[in-house]
Amino acid sequence: MKTKILLTCFALACALAASSQNFKKFRVGIGVGYAKPSGSGSRGGGLVYLEPSYRLSDALSLGLRVESAIVARGLSGSSVDMENFDLSTQSSYTLNVQYYLSTNNFRPFFGAGLGIHNLSAMKTDVIVVDGIDFTGQGQVQTHTESVNLSDAQSKLGFYPRLGFDLGHFTFSVDYNFIPNTKTTVSGSDASFRNNYLGVRLGANFGGGRK
Repeated sequence: MKTKILLTCFALACALAASSQNFKKFRVGIGVGYAKPSGSGSRGGGLVYLEPSYRLSDALSLGLRVESAIVARGLSGSSVDMENFDLSTQSSYTLNVQYYLSTNNFRPFFGAGLGIHNLSAMKTDVIVVDGIDFTGQGQVQTHTESVNLSDAQSKLGFYPRLGFDLGHFTFSVDYNFIPNTKTTVSGSDASFRNNYLGVRLGANFGGGRK
């Protein structure tokens, strides 16, 4: 009997919580942004994201961020020139929570996320000397080869987040903490810095007021 009463009270509480919400539970966000990696010689690039989410309440939501950033990761522990390093892709699949400070049209929020970051292989072009052409002007004959510095791999990453919703538009800033990738450059140990700052602007479909 007590169990039935507790279950009934729980069901009523859930129904009241659902009915008291001002915003619809489901929404899907999509947008673009700028990704700035860290490390010596790094170069920023673009990102795109898709983020479906579910509102546990007006103040709290649970989301899935699917993001792809194209950047040139920085190097630490080496003085090698980064200009010839290829751009690489960092794709991530992360869960996050977001807490809203307001239920007005302008809704600031903060949150955090955790998940898998897939890092593409890092390559660079090197000049290989073939020999000297003694029949002409004594010019050095060379060709360019692509050298693999790190294989593609997956790492667990974490990010804090700040931003705001304005109507159906959203602006957010995430800083993605991802463990470094160890490599060897010119015979010395070095590491690629996988961290990056993401500045994102997007639109939300669904999730508006009831």
